[in-house]
Amino acid sequence: MLRTQLFNAGYLLTTPSGYAYTLPCRMMRSEAVGKTSSKTMSKSYTLHIDIDSSKTIPPDSLQKYMLRFAELLGYEDSVKFQRLNSRSGTMRLVVNVDEDSATMVASRLAQADCGIGDANATLAYAEIDRMCDEGRASGLLWDSVDENASTLIAFPAANRMHMQTVGPFEEEDSLDGVLTQVGGSGQTARIRLQDGQIIHSDIESSREIARKVAMHFSKPVRLFGSRFWLRNGHGNRIFQKFRVKSFSEIE
Repeated sequence: MLRTQLFNAGYLLTTPSGYAYTLPCRMMRSEAVGKTSSKTMSKSYTLHIDIDSSKTIPPDSLQKYMLRFAELLGYEDSVKFQRLNSRSGTMRLVVNVDEDSATMVASRLAQADCGIGDANATLAYAEIDRMCDEGRASGLLWDSVDENASTLIAFPAANRMHMQTVGPFEEEDSLDGVLTQVGGSGQTARIRLQDGQIIHSDIESSREIARKVAMHFSKPVRLFGSRFWLRNGHGNRIFQKFRVKSFSEIE
């Protein structure tokens, strides 16, 4: 028989698209007690993605999930896609792993769930989780084709769906840059600054301030005012806008 111990850990990971967060780790260590069978059978896995039942997963998203799932599993010569079941709000992608690679794929998945092991697998894990997060979907990896099977991986996005965005918050701040645009309609004007490679947009002001600022077009200025931002479910700041109260020219 096997005695299994469960450990929790975390791993900070940044994806190629710049998405960074801490992945929870579910690491299972098995200790053999008595005799165990060394025979390995072929293995099936199901990637289950569930979103709002009123929505349909777009074809391009299905293709991306398939690609990332293949990268997560690895061993392309031994992994064969069996079928794709897709209906409103749900996708189930079933694969079969040949007997000769079943143990190695199982180990690869367990390590990826902990943020360790093969780099391609951990990045694929993170990308699947990011896609679930952006699509407000929950992602599960089952250890067979049966929906009553054990869940090997529960992608963290499912938990973050319940984290609310709070705000907006306001704080006094200033922005520096070369004035590149003044415009807009109505009582609110829009201003844009460029500070090297950084473009400051979503800046608003009254029409009176905008007329005065416009006299310094293509010159460096410093805008004083309030910055408004939100805090999302990841604990990150999301900039909303900057409201100008006054300004000065930078010599």
